[in-house]
Amino acid sequence: MSVQAGEAKATAVLAAADGDDILAAFGDTVADIPLLRMTTRAIVVAPDAALRREAQSRGWEILEG
Repeated sequence: MSVQAGEAKATAVLAAADGDDILAAFGDTVADIPLLRMTTRAIVVAPDAALRREAQSRGWEILEG
């Protein structure tokens, strides 16, 4: 199994959705921003500092670990 991150992860999820909306995604690092940007509901969990700033600026839900 390969590990995907950043744009590669977002591209893989988009392909798997096969044209359907991405309703929700979870992320915890700045590498998850591309995926979170394309969802209806972005949820960050115990985020790193860069993702926390992005989540706050975009009004994404933040869950603490």
